[in-house]
Amino acid sequence: MAGRRAKLTGNSLRPGSRVWRGRVYERSLACGAITAFVLASALVSTRPSSAQQRCLHGQDEARDQIARRQRALAATRQINNMEASTFGGTRAYQPLAQMAPVSILEAMLEGFRVHLATDGATYLFSIKDVLDPCGFACFSDEGGIIYTAQPIRQVGWRWEARECVR
Repeated sequence: MAGRRAKLTGNSLRPGSRVWRGRVYERSLACGAITAFVLASALVSTRPSSAQQRCLHGQDEARDQIARRQRALAATRQINNMEASTFGGTRAYQPLAQMAPVSILEAMLEGFRVHLATDGATYLFSIKDVLDPCGFACFSDEGGIIYTAQPIRQVGWRWEARECVR
């Protein structure tokens, strides 16, 4: 039978034959894979996502969180203004540490992380709320337009934007 296919006959499908054992093995592998997939899907769907946690910023935003968000947006405007005035004098955007004491921003933005990147000709920065389970952030660049955002989240096999109502 070397080099030729085995001919399947009625006897080759009887229990104990090589073909029968192979088919049972393939079926048990397929059933095992399906079971593992179903269990993994159940675990992912039962794990509490950040969307199920209470967001600090949104429809039912508390007064203290409104004040924190407004301070972050004011700091965003302040950073844009500082970069614009610095660029007017030096024709280059500056790192945050060279424009203002970082301690002032950190005191003003408790619970937020500020990141600014510049190559001199452009800049981009973000202010992210590290206390918010939904990941509220605001960001801007040399264009001066301020954006607010929340990260997308994975739901099963797809990605969705978190609902964020202001």
